[in-house]
Amino acid sequence: MIKNEFLNELTISSTQRRFGTTNNLRDVKKIQSWLTLYEYKHPGSGTATQIDGDFGPATELAVKNFQSAIN
Repeated sequence: MIKNEFLNELTISSTQRRFGTTNNLRDVKKIQSWLTLYEYKHPGSGTATQIDGDFGPATELAVKNFQSAIN
């Protein structure tokens, strides 16, 4: 039996961005959750953010910090 229900958790509907008019609350929360989990695994990376579904300045900074950390 192949279990693949987790794939839905890894999918977002479209690109999410600050001031994005098509941002999806659930997708932004997923991104914020992933960023916060990355911070747990890589302390000091500056990717932890509040999980509120708002792609505000803190989330934007966390995304930029994540991009810097993986490059």
